[in-house]
Amino acid sequence: MNIKAIIYTSNTGFTRKYAQLLALKTGLEAFELGKVPGKIAKGSPVIYMGWLKAGRLMGIDKAAKEYSLAAVCAVGMGAQGSAQAAGVQRTYRLQVPVFYLQGGFDMDKLTGMNRFMMRCMVKLQLPRLEKKKNRTAEEEEMLMLLKKGGDKVNEKNLGSILKWYEQEKQQTK
Repeated sequence: MNIKAIIYTSNTGFTRKYAQLLALKTGLEAFELGKVPGKIAKGSPVIYMGWLKAGRLMGIDKAAKEYSLAAVCAVGMGAQGSAQAAGVQRTYRLQVPVFYLQGGFDMDKLTGMNRFMMRCMVKLQLPRLEKKKNRTAEEEEMLMLLKKGGDKVNEKNLGSILKWYEQEKQQTK
């Protein structure tokens, strides 16, 4: 499959940063969904990257209608390597590789209903995590994100998708 571009949907900028990093590493161009130039034809194979909101991958339905999804990356707050990729694959019945990338949390960049929902989630989760004894490393990390926010975007988190992409390139030669 000759992948033409990286298409993404971002809310607070973490998915955009991953799309830009992946573009640098692959030589593909990255475009925000809805702002893709005509040179990327409808139906073209793309890598889609979207942010998770309450387990839903934002923008995937529109992306799947407009392009052929070669792979999908879900960006969320949870630790890298979490089981969220499998959940996204099941929920959307995807027959392509799905990767999970830890993004971050920045309450100041949220607006409207997203801000309200995250404030509620923080109010519920923060006391539960603070009270818990023997927290896992993932729980400690989530506690810090909820308290202070943070950016977990990291080039090394792209390792799995970069490996997959290189294999795809070799198969299309």
